[in-house]
Amino acid sequence: PMSEQRPVIHAEDDLALARRERARAEVEYKQSATLLEIAQYEEKQADFTRRAARTRLLSAESRADKRELRTAKADFATADAQLKAASAKLRDMRASRDYLKAELGYRASYERAMEARYELEKARLAAAHQIEPKGFSLDEYERQFHDRMAQAKTKLIRAKEKRVAANAAHDRWLAFEHAAQELRMRNGGPPVDGNQERPVDEEAADEHSDSSTL
Repeated sequence: PMSEQRPVIHAEDDLALARRERARAEVEYKQSATLLEIAQYEEKQADFTRRAARTRLLSAESRADKRELRTAKADFATADAQLKAASAKLRDMRASRDYLKAELGYRASYERAMEARYELEKARLAAAHQIEPKGFSLDEYERQFHDRMAQAKTKLIRAKEKRVAANAAHDRWLAFEHAAQELRMRNGGPPVDGNQERPVDEEAADEHSDSSTL
């Protein structure tokens, strides 16, 4: 009867969803490597700019031209602020990648738990029809499912902790970036349209990291 098959069907659907979520998490983790490389390059460029600005400042200080000195000081302050922002962005990207790695670990663990649940529901159905081959143990299927769910819960807690750290790093970067933008505009430079999108969206993370089966 279909009513007997329903738990197996539901478990199979949940397994398919878990596999899609694990695949999504794997793609996002791989993409984060590129974002990290970009942030590393931007920090190196900002460091080079700051070094050049410092050289011009030292040169201006050796001369009596107050206007040149004022400009050199403003340029150095801007470059210094931009380096701090770039360094904060790099820390943000690292924290984000750490979170995505933990999220991938959780998703992979949860997928294994759903595989165990699917096997358990099939075993229950077989036992209900007294289809029990040699060595069959329903208790073993139960134990495997509960063990894997416990592992998934542990990894979920770790992923949530990493998400909190990533969001904090992102907020710190935004603060440094905002300060750099203000200083740049105050010193007569154009604003820089940096990518300030949150790498770890809290609502999306809540949706992906929580599960009613946990």
